[in-house]
Amino acid sequence: MEQNVKIVSRAQWQAAPPKQRERLKSLARRVVIHHTATPSCRGLKKCKEQIFSIQRGHMTERGFSDIGYNFLVEGGGIVFEGRGWGVVGAHSKGNNHDSLGIAFIGNFNMGNLSRKSGIPLPGRRNGNRCC
Repeated sequence: MEQNVKIVSRAQWQAAPPKQRERLKSLARRVVIHHTATPSCRGLKKCKEQIFSIQRGHMTERGFSDIGYNFLVEGGGIVFEGRGWGVVGAHSKGNNHDSLGIAFIGNFNMGNLSRKSGIPLPGRRNGNRCC
């Protein structure tokens, strides 16, 4: 089954430049799935603002060199480049040097992922409920 995934580049969402970038020394061995614990968003315009706000918080409040995640996914399935491929993230302490961090935009502690997010996840239950 072939799917076309739209990836919005850092330039398209007007990311601030990172303070530094550390490359992964080898291929990522795993993917760590997160949620941003922020309001969800849909669409390029609204999500650009939300992701920029997440980046600003990570850099100013948490002291990260950039947004913590390698990629972020909005409710309709559009993927936004965070740190991108091959870059060490700041998403899972002790696991950043051999993984990629993918965050779904929203707070899913109390709800379900949208079926339109379109990414089959191991551990999903009841078709669309996150672990």
